Amino acid sequence: MGQTIKRYPVVEVAILTQSHAPLASGHERAVEGDIIAVRPPSNGVGMLEMHRHLWLRVSGWEEGEFGTLTEGVRDGAVSHEKRRHAIPLGRLKQLKADFDEGKARNPNEVYQPFLTVDEDTGLFTSCAPPFDAQGLILDKTTGRYK
Repeated sequence: MGQTIKRYPVVEVAILTQSHAPLASGHERAVEGDIIAVRPPSNGVGMLEMHRHLWLRVSGWEEGEFGTLTEGVRDGAVSHEKRRHAIPLGRLKQLKADFDEGKARNPNEVYQPFLTVDEDTGLFTSCAPPFDAQGLILDKTTGRYK
């Protein structure tokens, strides 16, 4: 009798901290809170990423489920930057009471409260334990948290 082994990996997600203006066609682009990237845990981030995204580590979903978080939303045959999944910045206050939304939105400031980063090298100097992804991630097409 075969046995299925379920894996629940830790991944890093990048959350957009500022909304992009809509396209000239009127189609939405990525907005604040959208999940832009999902990757295995790393040692750091690039210099531009420090200013444009919040990085955090999450777990609690089966292997393979995290890959769907960077899906875009399609309007028929039109594909654009609008993302289906997000972690609203206001929701992050539940994870860290001293989370500062203003600092997170400021593109001139390096604010990484969940994965502390060295501003000169981009390497992580300390990392909070991963957060449970269950109930944290908003599916914007259904309006429900997953």
